[in-house]
Amino acid sequence: MEYTPFLKSDAYEDLKQRVAALRPEDLEKAKQNLIDHCATFFRFNKADLQVNRWYLTYKTKMQQDFEDQRPSLVKKNGKIISTLNGKITTVFDSYDVIRRAIDD
Repeated sequence: MEYTPFLKSDAYEDLKQRVAALRPEDLEKAKQNLIDHCATFFRFNKADLQVNRWYLTYKTKMQQDFEDQRPSLVKKNGKIISTLNGKITTVFDSYDVIRRAIDD
């Protein structure tokens, strides 16, 4: 992504402090960057765009994730199947693994 992550840190506490220190103008600039970037792909009148809420979320990477792989993990415990998908493109691989887990 062009404008994400907005902030990076190897330590959660550091990231919390940096998020708390964000100024309204920092968030406004980030919002405008995202809108401008989206406008290169979708046709819309920016003046008509109404933004009700923005959410700032944390992306967590697993310790064994090297080189931004963000793998998919599927675990089965009895009748419960849990998944963790790092990237949207991994959904197809996960589907096959989940299908096999259901059939077992």
